[in-house]
Amino acid sequence: MKIKLSILIIIAMMMAVVAGCAPAETDPDDPTTTTTTAADTDTPDDETDVTDETTEPGMEGPSWTWDTSPVTIDWYVHEGWYDKNWDADNVVTDAYITELTGVTVNVTSGGEDERLNAMIASDNLPDVVTLGWYFEQWPLMQTSGLLQPLMPLIDEHAPTFKDILPDSLVGWFTYDDGNLYGIPSFFWAEEHITEDNYLETNDGIHVREDIMNQLDIRREDFNTVEGALDAFRAVRDAELVYDGHRVIPVNLGIEGGVGGGAIRILSNFFGIPPEDSEGNLIERQYDERFLEVLRFMNTIYREDLMSLDNFTMDRSHVEEQWASGAAFVLIDQISDYKAQSQTLFNNDPDARVIGAGPIRLESEDQPVHLNTRAMSGWTVSAIAHDAQDVDRIIRFFEYSYSDEGQVSHAYGVEGVTYEWVDGYIENTDEYNQALDEDSSAAAARYGHNNFWWFFNPPYHQLITRPPERPDSRITYDYDRYFAEYAFYDMAFSDLAPRGGTDEAALASEIDVYWSEQLPRMIMANSEAEMEAIWRDAVDTVYAMGYESVYEVRNERFQMLKDRLDQDFAWPGNQ
Repeated sequence: MKIKLSILIIIAMMMAVVAGCAPAETDPDDPTTTTTTAADTDTPDDETDVTDETTEPGMEGPSWTWDTSPVTIDWYVHEGWYDKNWDADNVVTDAYITELTGVTVNVTSGGEDERLNAMIASDNLPDVVTLGWYFEQWPLMQTSGLLQPLMPLIDEHAPTFKDILPDSLVGWFTYDDGNLYGIPSFFWAEEHITEDNYLETNDGIHVREDIMNQLDIRREDFNTVEGALDAFRAVRDAELVYDGHRVIPVNLGIEGGVGGGAIRILSNFFGIPPEDSEGNLIERQYDERFLEVLRFMNTIYREDLMSLDNFTMDRSHVEEQWASGAAFVLIDQISDYKAQSQTLFNNDPDARVIGAGPIRLESEDQPVHLNTRAMSGWTVSAIAHDAQDVDRIIRFFEYSYSDEGQVSHAYGVEGVTYEWVDGYIENTDEYNQALDEDSSAAAARYGHNNFWWFFNPPYHQLITRPPERPDSRITYDYDRYFAEYAFYDMAFSDLAPRGGTDEAALASEIDVYWSEQLPRMIMANSEAEMEAIWRDAVDTVYAMGYESVYEVRNERFQMLKDRLDQDFAWPGNQ
């Protein structure tokens, strides 16, 4: 995602943080400055000789079992769509985890940058903050004394966490100052990847199989640009109506492809390289070959293969249209619309969604390399420098990352929602019956699979069989369909200039400008007009000083390749 912060906001945040958040007596690298509870001050100096079972150090078992007295953690999730409400009185999984650990999570959420920026500038963070590591605020928070280094907390309060925390995770997320400030979700630790795992990708297209069958459209038609366009035209010309909705041939995702994943997906489908033959980073939107992506999207627009409303759709609107069956194809991140594909199928078993393509630019023989689904993680969860109950927080982090926590957060309660069968997780009959009767009510009652902030993908792949439920099977199938094209893309992550730098501010300005120009390109009246807008926009970006931003990104790209012992990161160069 691209964060649109002006240079004035960045400067204001930095001044406020420096002035108000890092008093001289506070050293974020010194665990003795951490705010603690009475339990911390009662900790004996010699933790190895403790015999009193009422004290936490030296007790047997993982640290999260040492103290299960009630405690509440204030937790902010920087995702506007996230609406979990921890309810141990009424929700089965919440009640189980609270009883097991003593922890109640007071969840708040929001997606507005202004809200998080205000928290940062005023030094008013809740106990825990979860946000995407790619947000510009994340490095800013790490450099501003707002967060507690985690390793000292782990050493003091949760030493057993070190037994399960992969070295590759710690190494990858250790900041420039040598401290680890956050635990990621969806990070693929190399220690956890086995020959039985497969890489997942968010790149793909959703296609309605029932409409394909109705109009005699073949799956292989989506292997080329012209074949895909012909399929879209067939749907347009058929003037199909589904459940009272005119079927739109293509939905390009959030903001008509500008705010979602369509541009990245199509760039990968078309084989546009992100790295040149000498190993330097290519920013594809400014490369001549990017015109092929714009040409495809512009054709979709000019030939009435998409709705004009698509350009004003946020994620909820895209979800609504897809779940209602009002579109034939959706080009956006495939994991974001699994629930809607399942809803569509549950309402009409004939309305099955499948994967197709990838759409290649020239021929079906063109190699395709797709980015992984958050191989370097999605979010990070960090502890505020003035958080209360840090001992319990870091232990809850350990619980959530442990196998026990992975299973509870994702699958609920053993014997109630799942059971172990031959080493695999399977739904109980009770839970399957509840899903069949009312899947929404079941989700509200049992309440698992909605606290993903420590999710470990390789582990879950190994403990789950291919689903048998038809609605779950369709999303599993298109995951596996595109998985064969995924490549190990860690070196392409975390390339943004560090927050608070001149380059970060300039990158934000460029992103804002470019996002304003993209709709003009896609909605151009002709191919020639589209190309002229793109060339003018590229010239403007360079005139704004883009080369300084590129130097920083390419430098980080080379550094990450060195860390991964790679000469080339893109498979087309290997």
